[in-house]
Amino acid sequence: MFFFTLKGRKINLFNGPDDPPAPPPATPPATPPAVPPSQPQPQPQSTYTQAQLNTMIANERRSLQEKLNATTKQLEELRDSQSTTEEQRIQLQSQIEELQSQFQTKEQQQTAAMQKLQKKYETDIASHTESTNRWRSRFENQLMTADFSRYAAAADAFDVDQIAAILRPLTKVVERQDGGKPTGEFTSEVSFTAKGQDGKPVQLKLSIEDAIKAMKEWPEKYGNLFKTKAKGGLGEDNAPTGQSKGNLELKPEMSMEDYLEFRKQQGLTESA
Repeated sequence: MFFFTLKGRKINLFNGPDDPPAPPPATPPATPPAVPPSQPQPQPQSTYTQAQLNTMIANERRSLQEKLNATTKQLEELRDSQSTTEEQRIQLQSQIEELQSQFQTKEQQQTAAMQKLQKKYETDIASHTESTNRWRSRFENQLMTADFSRYAAAADAFDVDQIAAILRPLTKVVERQDGGKPTGEFTSEVSFTAKGQDGKPVQLKLSIEDAIKAMKEWPEKYGNLFKTKAKGGLGEDNAPTGQSKGNLELKPEMSMEDYLEFRKQQGLTESA
């Protein structure tokens, strides 16, 4: 390297291996590739025929219906499972009905709503009937039990339960009538087979009190149930054979008043 002075200015010159490398040639600007002329791209079809739309809707509806049926089946299996509680069963049934209603027409929805109301009405009626029958049964049992206990003890029965076991299947509770009109009062009525004066069985409608008395007056059949010996069967007193005292005869389905009068005439009325 050497230098020289020109008009008072010192100029450095490089020569030999200490000279810096020459700058690289300038890179020409990159030429973008030639763009071919744009080709028209196919555009998606923007309109459909009515038949195509109907097919698409039907396919979509069918797919949703299949999914709905699968979900409904799963819910029904859960609902019918023995491990499902009553509260869960009600909730699942509500979900099933809601799912099914999504694909029903207006007429089908109205029909389903009417069926639901009808089912609820029938359920309410059945529940009300069951409750009514339950309370009626309790009332009738209490009424009959009280009558069996009272009149069996009055007739000197050995065991009240024995008397009740015989008469209860034959007993029902009926409403008292006054001139053919109901009175709102109830009593026990026994369809009792008594022994008539001719020795043949006679079917009578008696109160529990009179049925127990009739049992006591038939010692051949019921004598072992009472502490005192009865006088004998109905009509088997001192009257001549085949006859009864008084003007009345023991007949099937005779009224309660006639039966009581018959007992008086036969001398079968016991003092209280």
